[in-house]
Amino acid sequence: MQSPKLSSQITADYILVNYVGTFGKFQKWLTVYMCFLIGPLMAFNMTTQLLILVIPPHWCSYDAFETGLSSTNAAEKANFIPRINNDTFHSCSMYQNINLNSTAFNSKTVYCPNGWKYDNRLIYSTPVSENSWVCKQSWRVYFIHSMYWASSAIGVIVFGVLSDHYGRVKATKICFSLSGIAGIATVFVSKNFYLFVFFRMMMGFCAYEGMIPLIHVTEFVDSSKRLLVSMGYFAFMSLTSGLLPWFAYSIGNWKLLSLVTSSLMFLVPLISIFMPESVRWLMAKGKINQAKKNIEIVATFNGQVTSGYILDNIQFFTKPSQPLRRIFSYRKFLVSSAFVGSNVYSSTLSKHPFFLISANSLIDIISAIAVARLADKFGRKKVTFYNCFLCFIFFSSTVFLKKSEQYLMIDYSFITDDSKIFLVAFFLARLTLTAVFNIKLLYGPEVYPTAVRNRAVAVRMAIGSIGCFISPLIVGLRFLNQTVCLLIFGIFIALAGIIMIFLPETKGKQLPETLDDTEN
Repeated sequence: MQSPKLSSQITADYILVNYVGTFGKFQKWLTVYMCFLIGPLMAFNMTTQLLILVIPPHWCSYDAFETGLSSTNAAEKANFIPRINNDTFHSCSMYQNINLNSTAFNSKTVYCPNGWKYDNRLIYSTPVSENSWVCKQSWRVYFIHSMYWASSAIGVIVFGVLSDHYGRVKATKICFSLSGIAGIATVFVSKNFYLFVFFRMMMGFCAYEGMIPLIHVTEFVDSSKRLLVSMGYFAFMSLTSGLLPWFAYSIGNWKLLSLVTSSLMFLVPLISIFMPESVRWLMAKGKINQAKKNIEIVATFNGQVTSGYILDNIQFFTKPSQPLRRIFSYRKFLVSSAFVGSNVYSSTLSKHPFFLISANSLIDIISAIAVARLADKFGRKKVTFYNCFLCFIFFSSTVFLKKSEQYLMIDYSFITDDSKIFLVAFFLARLTLTAVFNIKLLYGPEVYPTAVRNRAVAVRMAIGSIGCFISPLIVGLRFLNQTVCLLIFGIFIALAGIIMIFLPETKGKQLPETLDDTEN
């Protein structure tokens, strides 16, 4: 291949396309790395947070259990525990005066004086049941979840800055190492509420750990393959999220679950020892010699040869960072709030919490596969806008469905026609919402320049974490109205679609190297 006449032509994209290879053996191995390791590990972090804090069925403990009465016999339990309806008993109160020899109706109740009994046949023992974080103490569970997401907003900014200052590889090593340490430590401090909160916050601090290597890999591939990498990563993350609840159910031990998933985090720092730093980042920082060395490493791995002329005439960008003129924080807030909120809402729909977590993940996989083709064919903007519109329609339609206890607490042995219609509408909304979320993951790295890419994406992720933080509060509105939270999420997505109209299309565009490139 002839050498270019002008050095200004020799940019990162020019070298990748003409001399290194945009999707050679090296990039394919990076894709495998993202799909089979990074995606599942990010799912381990977020999904385990839900699985170790599930609440087993519980009711007030009473001495009569010790005399041979069955804790699962509804007729016998009714002598001690007041009913909410035919199938459900109160979890936080029992009759005050119990006399099995009397036929007089006992209506006075009292807050559980002797603690609780837990049914672990379906849901294993968790820190919630071990420490009785139920009823008046249930705020502790929601506090832990809130602190997890609040710390994620801080962590994503910290690691974004670290990544842009010290490199993608170093930030990745630190993030996954902290995640592994925090997850293992959680097992040994579960009896101390404050230490438990601290280490769950540390896990939340690293919750978006997969975004650093995703940006790292994105900077090595051509525009035509970026969506493939992103969707593959998200599909395997969703697949892991769908399978992990059943793994947790099969082992029935939250401590073992946390130890296994956290120990695997240390694989990433070990693999990162052999991972070359992003050439784009090195060029943006003016690290000329290391950039040339890494270009040669990748080219050799791909079976390509680079000339000395090319390496000596690379155009390096060292323009200092300036405030970005386009920050898409509002859209990130709206989409993240609806995405996490719909996941939290789904866990309230079934007596078996593992079922709908897995169902949501299956929907996510289908969406990831479909949206990859659509976004590459029709563009990011158009696919996002239409999916936002459809998501709003499906979420809004749930408001007009018949409301009943049966379809809002779905039991596999008895699924009514109402519940079937509701589930169809809910899962279609989830399908389109996931499509929007998937494109959003890639959109930021495609817009922001190399010098500040991780910091800019980090700001968006932090704003999204605020949305994640408030989404459980929005779901809490279901106690006032069963579907009002879904309507709110639908409105959020509609607003995100409107915002998308004013944003640039990135399909087929080169990754911007400078802040000026971002504006062009």
